[in-house]
Amino acid sequence: MGLKDMLKSIKEPGSINLSKDLDLYLSTKFFDLHSVDRQSGWSKNMHASSISGCARGEVYSRISVPAKEEKISPRVQRIFDNGSSFHERMQNYYKRMKVLWGTWRCHGCGGYGVPQVMKTVGDEKEGQLIPTGCKFRNCTEPPCPLGFPTEWVAGMDIRPFMRYIEPGFYVDRYHLSGYTDGIIVTGNERTILELKSMNGEQHSKLVAPVSGHTDQIQVYMYGFNLEYASLQYENKNNQQVKEFVIERDPKRIGELLGGVEFIWNCLSTSQIPPRVCRLPVDGRFCGFVEACFDDFFDYDPLWEAYKQRQSEEG
Repeated sequence: MGLKDMLKSIKEPGSINLSKDLDLYLSTKFFDLHSVDRQSGWSKNMHASSISGCARGEVYSRISVPAKEEKISPRVQRIFDNGSSFHERMQNYYKRMKVLWGTWRCHGCGGYGVPQVMKTVGDEKEGQLIPTGCKFRNCTEPPCPLGFPTEWVAGMDIRPFMRYIEPGFYVDRYHLSGYTDGIIVTGNERTILELKSMNGEQHSKLVAPVSGHTDQIQVYMYGFNLEYASLQYENKNNQQVKEFVIERDPKRIGELLGGVEFIWNCLSTSQIPPRVCRLPVDGRFCGFVEACFDDFFDYDPLWEAYKQRQSEEG
């Protein structure tokens, strides 16, 4: 096809503008394209990703202190979803290597994949649950969930799309929960997999894990009772990956768990933790900065409402 013919095949401007429609949709709707299945009720607990940050902010969030709402632009939404796509892509790579431990769920009907344990070591089963198909029904030629005519896929070699369910843990003593991006099994060794992405400039300057990520991983190692973790950062510009192997640090884990107990104690005694930032500018990216630096802010109604919710939820 020549250039003239190609230009003829292009629609006139304005006849179709899907990208504009998409931006409008993303600016009015928030959703997570790659959300994982998580048990209901765990929101009452503290998450591993939040315990190494500002204790005051965590308490503010739980007693519903008004936060400044930041509107997420369509571009930022796509950036978030691009990071989630990176997780899924890497999980599929490790699945193909047959080292990713966990289970998968059928994207079409929600059924779990038929498990095949790779091996047994002593009394413990190790390995992965290989998604060989949905155990709820035959999905080799499923009807389209969006209702498209089945003849569109008739005769095609279609397999069910199996989505990885990220492993989670819960520690009752601390009311602490968390999810990791995966657990890798090589030989008799299990390793936590954590995946992050960043732009090229940030990635080129990266010589150590980003502050806060190691604390999050230490809690994961505590929750899963594992000794090592692989923290991998991908450069969004060229897909280069930098890996840092994190070893379990019992001392740091003890400090983090102490922070969890401190926050729960503040919540049970109606106490606001000390302010971390010296000046409002230090908390310019925090949604609670206005309330945090308002010395006359009235917390009493929020504490009463918080106690009422706790009583109703049991």
